[in-house]
Amino acid sequence: MKRATCPSCGAPVVFRSQASLYVVCDFCRSILLRSGEDLQNLGRMADLLEDASLLQIGSEGSFRAHHFAVIGRIQLRYAAGTWNEWHILFDDGRSAWLAEGAGEYIVSAQVPVHDPLPAFATLSPEAPVMVDGRRFTVTDLKTARCIAGQGELPFKVAAGYDVNTADLRGHDRFVTLDYSENPPLVFVGQVVAFADLQLTNLRPTADSGGAPQIAARAFNCPHCAAPLQIHSPAIERIGCDSCGSIIGVENENLRVLAQ
Repeated sequence: MKRATCPSCGAPVVFRSQASLYVVCDFCRSILLRSGEDLQNLGRMADLLEDASLLQIGSEGSFRAHHFAVIGRIQLRYAAGTWNEWHILFDDGRSAWLAEGAGEYIVSAQVPVHDPLPAFATLSPEAPVMVDGRRFTVTDLKTARCIAGQGELPFKVAAGYDVNTADLRGHDRFVTLDYSENPPLVFVGQVVAFADLQLTNLRPTADSGGAPQIAARAFNCPHCAAPLQIHSPAIERIGCDSCGSIIGVENENLRVLAQ
């Protein structure tokens, strides 16, 4: 853990992860680049939008029996709403991402891929994509705009940039192709039930003053009848692990958006 002082406002800042190159000051929102023992101020980060997320910097959880802490966040907006990419740090020093959006929680990490990947413009829903010899199916394509960043991040985040992403499913895995770089970045992960993350230190609610209580809603996939759950009335879509369908959730109505 590295402790330093914000060169803009003098507030203390902490780098918990060796992979973190940037940190956003909690007090003045300055973007600080770590360069040896020095911090360079790169300007002010844009403000985050208020959302219904239960997570916050400092939340803790568990994935595959490994404890992690939430140390950073990227907030993005797309046509159907917003989602968060939470930067998480495991006790053994590994870092990963916890994606939260469209009713799903996905833990993933960047992996190297040697085979060429298709251009974003050539992809379409349900199209097959080979990733290092394994066949996956495109389940979602979107163009998102970065709103802001928070906490510790492994790369610089700037508000207002657009990124194209493709979500793929197959082999009990969730793959995201991130076209913000060339060649695209590849993140491989797994959908995780909210309860299985064993999250603590969640964001308090205004009415309770403590961690919110989450009422799960259970239903069956309208395409394959597999059991599904959602944990927030703000959820608009959920993915089915069994058949890969993307299901729209609107009040009591369910509809398959893609398969």
